[in-house]
Amino acid sequence: MEQHSRWMVFASAAILLPALLFFAVAADLPHVPVLTLLLLALAGVSRNGWRVTDRTVTYSIIVALILTAFGNYLVPIRMERFGFMAYFLRPGIVVPFLFYAAALSVGFRRKGHCVGIAAAAALMAFLVGGDLRRNGPEADRLALDLLLTHHFRLFYGITFGCSAVAALLASRAGRGRPRGKHLFFLAVSLVLTAGIFFGFLLLYRQYEQSIRSWENALLRMGIRQLYRNRPTRHPHQLGGTPELYRPFPPEQRKAAAEVALRAIAPGPPGYLRLNVFSRYGRGTWHDSGDSGRVALEPAAAENWMAADEFYAVTSEKREGERIRIFPAAPLVDSRLAAPGNVTGVEVIANQVSRGADGQLGSEGMIRDGGYTLLVPRIVPRAAWQEPAPPGEEYREIPRRLRRVLRAVSQEIGLADAKSDAERFERAVSFFRKNFRYSLEWPGSPYRTDPVAYFLRSHREGHCELFAGALALLLRECGIPTRYVSGLVCFEEHPSKRYYIARIGNAHAWTEAYDRDRGVWVLLDATPAGTVDPPPPPDDWFGSLARNADLFAFSWSKLLADLRCGRIAAAIVDAAEAFGGGVVFLFLHPVIGPVLVLLIAVLLYRWHKRRRRNTRLAPERRRLQAEFLRRCRTLQKRGLLSPGAEPTAQELLQQLEHDTRLAPEERVELRRFLRNYLIARYRP
Repeated sequence: MEQHSRWMVFASAAILLPALLFFAVAADLPHVPVLTLLLLALAGVSRNGWRVTDRTVTYSIIVALILTAFGNYLVPIRMERFGFMAYFLRPGIVVPFLFYAAALSVGFRRKGHCVGIAAAAALMAFLVGGDLRRNGPEADRLALDLLLTHHFRLFYGITFGCSAVAALLASRAGRGRPRGKHLFFLAVSLVLTAGIFFGFLLLYRQYEQSIRSWENALLRMGIRQLYRNRPTRHPHQLGGTPELYRPFPPEQRKAAAEVALRAIAPGPPGYLRLNVFSRYGRGTWHDSGDSGRVALEPAAAENWMAADEFYAVTSEKREGERIRIFPAAPLVDSRLAAPGNVTGVEVIANQVSRGADGQLGSEGMIRDGGYTLLVPRIVPRAAWQEPAPPGEEYREIPRRLRRVLRAVSQEIGLADAKSDAERFERAVSFFRKNFRYSLEWPGSPYRTDPVAYFLRSHREGHCELFAGALALLLRECGIPTRYVSGLVCFEEHPSKRYYIARIGNAHAWTEAYDRDRGVWVLLDATPAGTVDPPPPPDDWFGSLARNADLFAFSWSKLLADLRCGRIAAAIVDAAEAFGGGVVFLFLHPVIGPVLVLLIAVLLYRWHKRRRRNTRLAPERRRLQAEFLRRCRTLQKRGLLSPGAEPTAQELLQQLEHDTRLAPEERVELRRFLRNYLIARYRP
């Protein structure tokens, strides 16, 4: 029996090892074979193996899931290595889980299915990586790109063949080693398998163009179906082109309290830029497109254990203060919220780009990892300082608005101001004194420009109208301006650990170029107090919401540290999240008293049972504990009904003639029960 078990372990390992090598190279995940081999070693050294019960199977699945999730956060897979289908198959999760489950299945006493599980895991790995593009991204963790670029077919064929041969040989492992006619049928199976494989390969190479066209057509159909059935879970997602002629979105107003991002910083991060627009026409602001966007070159992050990379936004030195951002659900796209004086960003992404007006975007960003911004110092109202000097596109005004803007400029007296700084002050003061902030903007009438309607007739509107009107009004004086939208982050959590920006803190403002000083400045014409954080409620519901947000922050920080490879910080985060959850439960006005009462009842029962047991001698207490343990074992094996509490004499009579017990087990149990009765009831 022991030789048979060892042969099964060896057969499963022979099937898995070639597939592990192939998947580690193809996916650039070196931790998967390491963890799988450790699990195989753990299962192989077990002398008797694990019993097949509901508990052991459940624990094995949980261990495989934990290792899969931990490895995925610590060393995430690059999805583009396997093409579009990877977004459906999720090879970074499915294949490692199958490998870990196959390795753990070897450790059970009943090994009849371990070969099948190992073969399924290996086959899944080869199926996922079988259509790998040779022009894919280079490996960052394993310097084995040569196998994927020049020798992929040979590498794939050798590893697949080794796993197939091992699976065919192991298919007879449950009935002894193959001999005689079994060897003949095995050889025929190997020849047929190789012939079918190479036959399909030749057919594929001959009709590759047709197969590729069919594949692309199916993929296009899948993409259309995916986006057609994609649920709109967050219709209030931030961003997009500002269309001033429409009313304020009601869904954004309903979700005003929902968290958009959380930030760890020495001080309030202030105004965080998302989108920048420089051209206005027909009630809509437009950006410059991708013409001025520059791809930033990555550099090694300062923390060498981190999995993220540093992207220099400007040429300034890498020194100053850091702002760590944790995006929430509404920020689902590739933009990075950042202040105007950002000089660098650390993020797990394939590429980071910067627009002509300083807006940051990313490709392939791992959202759970968050990102860290580097700034010279925390400035709540910082503007982007490029281009300097600005071009003519920052002074353009639609012809139909010039008369209205000129009249308002003369009303304020902007032309009479001695400096641009004075013009900024007069314009902002004009809006704050004569206009009122309101979300009940009805939209402009048909064929009426919303900025003109806002300046002449309806002087009530939201921040987008204030920012757009101020930008165009200053342009009428020849001052370069641009329209900026993003988030305002000033709300500090009561724990003093981080800052919060909500959907209601989505804001728009203006950046204007001071021609006298040669710098860009941030201007906010929206009346004061509209972007200030609301005071937290003092009732128990407000306390519940604050503690729930603190737990969500701790969880986000834990995931981000795992993604970035900061294991020590992740352990601290886990302890803080657990401690915060315990404090939250005990301080809750309803849950807290219930928990205290429950703990008191459990302590009373434990103390009562302990007092009852202390009346017995130590030897009798040991025998009683052993008797209860054996009763639980018999219940699990089905020899006793669940919940039964027989005495030793009743158990002895019940199992005396039970044929389900082996003779040696019956003798040993009879001896123990007699000794227990003697020791339990003797004077």
